[in-house]
Amino acid sequence: MAQSQTVEVLLRPAVELYTVAVCAGAALLCLVVPWSLALSPTLGIGSALAFLTFGAIRWWDAWAILRYRRNIRRLPRYVMTSRDVPVSQQRLFVGRGFRWDQRHTHRLMQTYR
Repeated sequence: MAQSQTVEVLLRPAVELYTVAVCAGAALLCLVVPWSLALSPTLGIGSALAFLTFGAIRWWDAWAILRYRRNIRRLPRYVMTSRDVPVSQQRLFVGRGFRWDQRHTHRLMQTYR
């Protein structure tokens, strides 16, 4: 999941987990039987570290997608007593809000699919 993209697609399967599994298998193969890949033991350790590093990066990307999909179903808790509600003749208090922008419209359209 590249961070430089302008359009985010977070409501999708976390296919990065496939890469994590392949990297873990390749790292295990490099550590246990480096001769099967024509590697010396030193190069096997280095290759395993490279695979584990790439797998960790892809795990972080997959975790962001899984976390977004889990948290979209629940709202943050917002409680206030009637004494805390501001009273005004000019304005109506409708609660805590946020600035709606194009990102939120895109996320809303994704939930309709």
